Formats: sequence, structure tokens, C-alpha cells
Amino acid sequence: MKLANLFKMTSMALAVSLASQAAIADALVTGKVQDTKTKTNIQGARVTIKELNLETTSGLGGVYSFPNVKTGSYTIHVEYLGYQGEDQSITVADETINAIFDLKPLGGQTEEMVVYGQAGTQASAINRQRNADTNIAVWDASNLDKYADQNTAEALQRLSGVSIERDQGEGRFVRIRGLNPDLNSVRINGINLPSADSDSRAVPLDIIPSDLLESVEVVKVVTPDMDGDSVGGAINVKSLSAFDRDGLYIRAHAEGSYNELREKASPKAGFTISDVIGEEQNFGVAFSSSWYNRKFGSDNVETGGGWDTETGQLEEAEQRHYDVERRRWGTGLNLDYRPTETTELHLRTLYSYYSDTEQRHANVYEFAKGTGEFEEDDGELEEIMRGIKPGEAADETAVAREFKDRKETQRILSVALGGSSIVDAWTIDYTAGYSEAREDEAWHIDGSKFESSDDFENVGFTHSKQPNISGPAALHNPANFELDEIELAKYEAKDQQTIGQIDAAYDFDMAGFGSQIKFGSKLSVRHKQADEDVAEADIDGDYTLADFVGAEKDYSLGKFGPGFDQDKFRSFAMSQAREIQALKSAESDYTIDENITAAYTMFRTDIDNLRLIGGVRYEYTDYDMRGNEVIENDDIEAVNPAQFDTNYGHWLPGVHALYRVTDNVQIRGAYTKTIARPTFEQMSPATIRDGDEVEKGNPNLKALESNNIDLSVDFYPGDIAVISAGVFYKDLSNFIYESFEEVGDNEVNTWHNGDSANLYGIELAYSQAFDFGLILGANATFIDSDATVRQNGVSRSVRLPGQSERIANINIGYEMQWISLNLAGVYQSGALLELDPEGESGNDVYEDETFRMDFVATSNVWDGISVYFKATNLTDEPYYTYQGSQKYNNQYEKYGRTYQLGVQYTTF
Repeated sequence: MKLANLFKMTSMALAVSLASQAAIADALVTGKVQDTKTKTNIQGARVTIKELNLETTSGLGGVYSFPNVKTGSYTIHVEYLGYQGEDQSITVADETINAIFDLKPLGGQTEEMVVYGQAGTQASAINRQRNADTNIAVWDASNLDKYADQNTAEALQRLSGVSIERDQGEGRFVRIRGLNPDLNSVRINGINLPSADSDSRAVPLDIIPSDLLESVEVVKVVTPDMDGDSVGGAINVKSLSAFDRDGLYIRAHAEGSYNELREKASPKAGFTISDVIGEEQNFGVAFSSSWYNRKFGSDNVETGGGWDTETGQLEEAEQRHYDVERRRWGTGLNLDYRPTETTELHLRTLYSYYSDTEQRHANVYEFAKGTGEFEEDDGELEEIMRGIKPGEAADETAVAREFKDRKETQRILSVALGGSSIVDAWTIDYTAGYSEAREDEAWHIDGSKFESSDDFENVGFTHSKQPNISGPAALHNPANFELDEIELAKYEAKDQQTIGQIDAAYDFDMAGFGSQIKFGSKLSVRHKQADEDVAEADIDGDYTLADFVGAEKDYSLGKFGPGFDQDKFRSFAMSQAREIQALKSAESDYTIDENITAAYTMFRTDIDNLRLIGGVRYEYTDYDMRGNEVIENDDIEAVNPAQFDTNYGHWLPGVHALYRVTDNVQIRGAYTKTIARPTFEQMSPATIRDGDEVEKGNPNLKALESNNIDLSVDFYPGDIAVISAGVFYKDLSNFIYESFEEVGDNEVNTWHNGDSANLYGIELAYSQAFDFGLILGANATFIDSDATVRQNGVSRSVRLPGQSERIANINIGYEMQWISLNLAGVYQSGALLELDPEGESGNDVYEDETFRMDFVATSNVWDGISVYFKATNLTDEPYYTYQGSQKYNNQYEKYGRTYQLGVQYTTF
């Protein structure tokens, strides 16, 4: 039976079940939980019917429901940390019961502080994490003015077990528990979010402005009703709904920021409005828009693996000066309609535009020093040359001046249409959605080179971690550099996904214990393609850098010299005739169709203080991949089409337990199985043959599989407080790595599945809001891993790439009604970044540890109006990677501090 028929089977089973149960169903008990003064809806409250051992959690708009309650008299109890608990007595007959709970804050907290302040932010996260079925971490939109984070990736770095990868100093990709971002899944409003990156599955979360969102959940342990491609975890992004708050809600802000390295100012603004309208107040409209135009840059010195780590000699180094302008614009329109108490319909839309304009000026140095030893070359004796050590001067140095100028545009669109209906004892959720990610680069200067007419003498450097290059004045004379080549390129990629999903849950009583059985299916159709054109400019005439010279570059890592006149050189380069490079243009072209069909069943029961969840998910994956075989050698130059089809399936079981030892202590445990499919680069059918050197993907790669065990304990010592500790273990098989091998007369670079790997760690977290205004938060994650790889015929043991051994956050805040202060620090230890494909451990690339601090001060100057100041990267932390040993630079890049000043208006 084909898995494409799962939707039909699910619908038929659901119809039969509904027909058989309609006559025996009991009453619906529903209602909502809200703040007694502000009427803000409270999501994440624990709601129980004591006598029936039934439990649920308030969801969107603070709404809760028990769909199958027997006739009788009962007590509903609601609790939410930071508020006083409340009971209501109800009598159930055969009509719907609607019970609304107005909660009052505890102790010395005001409603505004508990709902909107730093304390409210902590309370929201703690309650949602406490009452979730599984292990999650929550970021709430009320964090927007509490931290200096610029995008969604940076916002998530505050959560336990989460770290980020940066690009030009800005957070971009998210790691969960030290694992590569490719091993996470990302959904927005229930729809899988594609990646504009042609090679990767990782979703760049810097594209999504954080002020378009309401909350983000990081699910560290998935349940069977969630996608199985979540070895690291699942990131669930939720945009604003009008039912998150009752009545009219407005949030608007405007700010300016200043980057001290480039001495540039940047504007930013955002606007959000939502309201519940109609005579019955059952139609909600929410709209958000955000705009940010940031100008900044970085100074960089790198060697790109140019060290001989045995002798400490460097053969090549490069100075880079970046000017960057990034524009972000996003908008979202969300509609909600509740025609009855048992039906909710919604439309969720999000559009995000991101452009990255980057000019890179570079000086490239190739050092050579005589060894006094000679070898014969074409009948002549040639001196053997080597690199130089810090403090030495090269006998001869070839120098090139390079310039790259490109504008990259990425767009993300997500549309989700869905709803939820309660029919007697059944709760049915249904979703259809479409998402798309695009990346475009119009014709641009992908690379240009001006070479020195003669080698230079007495060029050297000091310091191996941060090479400071010096030499004669002639190094910086633009007339000494002749134009050698200009490479032009254009590029486009798109990733489209269409999904349909249906879930049905049936609530029933099992021997006096509230229970639920849930099943569903999902179809995901994905189409991803990339196309690149590469050309060389047909240059007419002789030119030197003096013809395009610009101003002296302000470079904080040494003497740089004059840069390019960007406008003049760009105009010249784009006006030249283009000679299309057919072979290069074909290398990166591919089309991949990936169709995933999934079905699951899951059972949940509450036995007094114990909640058990068990189930299994099946995912079937089908691929159709097309690329090119590019051949370039002395005898032939050719491009041949390559195609490969494959499919596989996975059974993914999961068992979860939550035991409440006391009202203040709970223990979680889980076993799950998850997968991570190969990236598009890894499984590409493309092959590039350049003489005896071969680079190719591996369409036969298996998906990485992970058996996961998690155990944690949470202690809630105060009104808004939690202390937690947990351990996790992942047994990984078929993990993927790059390797170099000699196959016959060829040297082949490709991807392989490893045998096995293990990752294990400890998570610790503490968070507390005191009633005198002090806010404390800290978390730390300690991780270790081991994997065996086989490269160039030799096996060796390594850590998993991207895995930091230690991740830590600290947060100290203070707030009263008129002022809020926050100092936050993020620490991330070093990690193995790249394995040397040839298996030389001395050439592995590592990322150094970082510690960044941010500060925020907010003052409430008027009713709803606040002024804020934010300082980012107070430690002026650089990005440093090294080759083999920490003393050998691979890349050193600094960004400077950024300061923001803004004003915000919010209605409560």
C-alpha cells in the first residue's frame, strides 16, 4: 500500500470513529485564563479537574478545553507561577460549560511587572516549560526590549543548551546541544521553513526579525506527533495572534544604532497592531511590520590553512576589510475566526526580505624564504623555498590586491491555513501550508585580482594569532599592481515546500484516569534548485590599481593601504564584455525533489501524578536528484547530466514520562529516535573532475539516526523561580563527514557515513524573579562527544564538528515600575569547526571560545511610552579560528561595539 494514501486512510478512520462516538460523548468544558486587571490572556497555565484526574494547559488566547467530561459536579483548579491559584466549582450536564479564571499576582508584584516586565517574561517561560508534555525552552516576545538581540537567532542564544553561529558578528544559525544547525528542524506557525542556502538544510534565522514574533519554542525532545528530523531539536516559531491579548493592542518603536568600528549610524523601526472585533468578539486581526537598515563592517586577517604546523612557518596570509549594509524588512498578517466555542480557524502569513551588500577589499601575501637547499627542475637547480615564522622577513613575497562586490537578497514567504475543531470527544487539527525561500545575486564582481609586477623583499609579520603584516612602502603603491582578472557571477536558488497535515485526538477515561489517543498524517512536497552563471570579463587594455584607487582604509589590525574606488571599479567591471565559463557555471547547478510522507499514533495517560506518553512515527522519504558531471582535463572538457533516485523509510518510536514528586518538584524522562537527512551538498549527484582531482557528492548517503535518552529534574522554590538539572545522551549512527581518498590514479573528495558517534551532556539552569525587583538567571551546558572517521585510509577519533564543550548564560536584571536594567553575558567554548579532508589533525580548524556581554536600560517615561538604551558586544569580542593549535591563525575578525537608542510605545 502506498504511503501517499495515508491521508485517505486517516480521513476514513476519523469519519468512522466520529460516527461511532457521537452518541456516547459527554459535555465540553472550556474557558480561558487571564490577568484579573489587565485582562491579558495567560498561555501555559495548568488547568485540572481534580476529581477526574484530567489535566490540560491553556493555549492560544489563554483558552483551555476538556472535550469529554462526564455528568457530575467537579472542581476546576488553575495554577500559574507568579499568580495565586484559583478554584471554580462546576456542574456538568449535557451543555457546554464555560469557566473563565481571573488570576491575581502574588506578593509584591504588580500586574504590569508580572505580565510585561522581566518577571513576566520569566514567568511565561517557566510556566510553559513546566507544563509542557516534553522538554522545551521558550523565548517570549516580551524579551524584545529586555535584551539587545537583533534577530531571532540571537534571541535564542539566551536559552539553556542553545548556542549560535555568527556571520559578520550577527547571529545566523542555531545549534541545539552543540549539534550542527543542519540537524535541527524549523517551523513557523506549523509550516516547515525552507532554507535559501543552496548547500544546507540549516535555516538562517537572522532573516526573520524577532519583533514579528510572539514566541519561539526550542523542543529538545520531540514527541511522535512532531517531525522526526530533529536530532538536535525542533524550533517552533509562532507569530502574533489577536487572541494573545483581548482588545486593541499596539506596539511601535523607532531607534538608531551606531557601530563604533565603521562609525556608521543605522535606523530601525517596527509596528504591531492587533484587535478582536465583531459583535461576538470572535474575529481577530493582527498585523506586524519591521524595517532595519544596518551599516557596519569588520576587519579581518586570515591564513586559510597556510601554516606548516610542524615548523610554525606561514606560506600565505590575507588582510580583509569589509563594508557591509544589511537591510531587513518583514511583515505578517494573521487572521483568526472562532465561529463557535468548538471551532477555531486561522490564516498565518509571514514575509521577510533580507539583503546583504558586501564589499571586500583584500591584500593577499605569499611568503617565500630560501632554505639553502636545492633541487633540479627542468635541468636547472632551484632553491627550495619555505614559509616564514613570526618576526622573520621573506626573501620574496608575491602580493595581490583583490576586490569582491556583491548584493545577496534572500526572501522567505510562509502561508498557513488551518484550524481546530472539537467534535464530542474528538479534537481535530488540520493545516495546509506553503513556504518558500529564495536567494538571488544579480551579476556582480565575484572576484578580481591585481597582481604585483615584481615580488617584494623584506615583507614579514609579527604574532601568529593576529598576524600584523609589514613591509616596504612600495607594498601600498597602487601603481605596482596590474589588473590580472575579473570574475563575474550571478546566482539564484529557491526552496519550495507544500504541506498538508491532519491530526485527531480522542479523549477518554481509562480505569478512572484521563487518557488520550492521537494519530495523524502529514505530506511534505519539497522542490529545491540552484543555478549559477560564471563569466570572465574580457578586459581590453592594461590597467593598474592606480586607475581605480580609493581612499586609505581604516584598518584596525595593521597597515592596509588604499582600497578600491568601489563605484568606479564596479562600473568598469560591469561594462566589460563577458565570456561565460560553461564548466564553472555547471558545477553548482542542481535540482532536487524531496517528498516526505509521515504517519504516527500516540497514547497519553495521567495516572495520578504520573503522565505517560508513548507512540511511534513512520517517515518515508523519496528523492529525485539532478546535477552535472563536469570534466576538465588535457583531453576533454565536457558537461554531462547526472541523475539519481532513491528512497528510504524510518520507524521512530518515543516514550516519555513526567512525574510530579511534589507540587514543587517534577522529574522527566524520555527515550526517542530521530533522524537527520543529508544536506543537499552532501547528497548531490554532481561530480567535478579536474585532471586527477575529483570532487563529488554521494547520493547513496544514509540519513543520520540517533537514539536519544533524556532525564531531568525541576525544582520550583518560589513564586517565579526554577532550578533544573538534566542529562542527555545521543547514540548516533551513519553520521556524515567529508574525506579525501586515493582511488586508482584519482584523488577523490566526497562524503561518507561514519559507523557511530556518541554525544552526551549535562544541562543546569536557574531562574528567579524576586519581589523587590531583582531578576537572576543562569544556565550552563556541558557537552562531550566522540566519533570515529576514516580519511585517506586511516581511522581517527574526533569530536563532532560544531560541538562546544561548554555553553553558559548569565543574566542580572533589576526593575521597578519606572526603570528596568539588564546585564547579560553569553559564553561559548571552542569547537572543532572543520575536519581536514586528508585526515591531518594538525590541519583541522577549530573555533576559539567567546564571551560577549550586552546591557539594556529602559525607562518608562509616560503611560505606555518608554525610552531604551542598548549596548551590544561590550567585550568587543572577535571571532577567532585556528589551525591545529590555538597559536596558528586561521581567521581573526573583529566587529566593534554597537549602541542603540530608541523609544517604544505599547498599549497594555
